[in-house]
Amino acid sequence: MNIPATRTNLLESRVRKNLALEGVDLLQSKREALIRDFFRIMNTIMDTREAMSKDVQESMVMVGLAKSFAGSHELSAASLSAKREIPINIRETNIWGISIPEIYFVSLRRTPEARGMLPMDTSPYILEAAQSYEKLLERLLRAASQEIMLKRLGGEIRRVSRRINALELTVIPSLTTRIRTMQETLQEREREDIFRLKHIKNTRSRKPLDTETPFDALSFAQGRRRHGEGAWEHGGVGDKS
Repeated sequence: MNIPATRTNLLESRVRKNLALEGVDLLQSKREALIRDFFRIMNTIMDTREAMSKDVQESMVMVGLAKSFAGSHELSAASLSAKREIPINIRETNIWGISIPEIYFVSLRRTPEARGMLPMDTSPYILEAAQSYEKLLERLLRAASQEIMLKRLGGEIRRVSRRINALELTVIPSLTTRIRTMQETLQEREREDIFRLKHIKNTRSRKPLDTETPFDALSFAQGRRRHGEGAWEHGGVGDKS
């Protein structure tokens, strides 16, 4: 876009450039904070996955022991009696202007009576297997919430990086070029104005070459007329004498 080189447009361009530079600083600070949160959550997820892997192995071992000592029929009957709905709530949290859903839930671990099992009539291996799987389920829900947060933070980091690149590679260089062009144009105009004023001043101060009094035709005619009238009156008086 071709913008006229005026002082007003030059000031506006400078203001826009300063705002763009401040925007880059703010976006860079935001990106650094997002990256810190990103790596913090990533480390937490890695620890959670490692613990979850151990819980899976432990739960599988407990299920195998329960099948071996109690039998598949008793294990199936216990699993049917322990069936339930898991109450969870999803809340929106705000991190650096990013809306992130988080999964909230109460403890999923229950007593044998809450599972519909009697401790005296149920194999301890089945009770241990149920408890280990409830513990594993809690870790799964925490990991799901953390991975959703990690994904949102990664997307926001990419968006902020694109904005920074657009400002640094497109907007700011364009404004810098525009400001330099306007400055050069205004400086050239100023030099032309100074030269023009000096030329006018020199022209006015220069003495005229012809110093003689200019010829005034009207004054000459009036003088001739008065001279003629005086000569007529003088001749008329001489004739009468």
